[in-house]
Amino acid sequence: LFLYSSIKIIMENMRYKTITAKIFISILVFGVIIWIGGNIVRSAIAYDLFVPGTALELKNWYSDEVRLITVSLFRIAGFYTIIGFCMTFVSSVFLCYYLRGIYKSKGWLFMAFVLIFLASPIEFYLMYYDIKIILAFNNEMIKSFNDQIIQDYFIGRYTKLTIPATMSLLASVSAVILAIWRPLDKNPNTQNNENKSEKFL
Repeated sequence: LFLYSSIKIIMENMRYKTITAKIFISILVFGVIIWIGGNIVRSAIAYDLFVPGTALELKNWYSDEVRLITVSLFRIAGFYTIIGFCMTFVSSVFLCYYLRGIYKSKGWLFMAFVLIFLASPIEFYLMYYDIKIILAFNNEMIKSFNDQIIQDYFIGRYTKLTIPATMSLLASVSAVILAIWRPLDKNPNTQNNENKSEKFL
């Protein structure tokens, strides 16, 4: 709600408004909600397999069947996370170009787009891991938790990519926080005074 209201304020201050822009803003808001929310839910599902406070030690009281069901739930949530991120990325590319004229007065907006684009390479790489697991389940290639695909693309995700994934999540959350608090946001009076000063000089 705060994210949508923040961007809505931007559109109200612009000289031109289009239905296309409003559509992309709506896509961005829903995409961010699904993307960030999905990542948090998937992390909670995945880390349930591991003993808290250990270096990803599997809970020995979970059977392979329970572990496999957990990975399957992780895979199902990943499908929606991929959609959410794609919605966010595509709408951000459009809006980044469309709103380029107000970056001077809305510095927080430029910073938010930069954070999203910085997180994008990591998300695309994580998406590759997700697609591998999704396709393996859909093609019935996974029979047990010890299959190589699970070890490479699920366990490997949390042993090799924990830090990049965390940085990506922090960047996306920071972008949302910027949209809520709107730092470096110049009010119209300040902007007009600056313009008059520039003309005088």
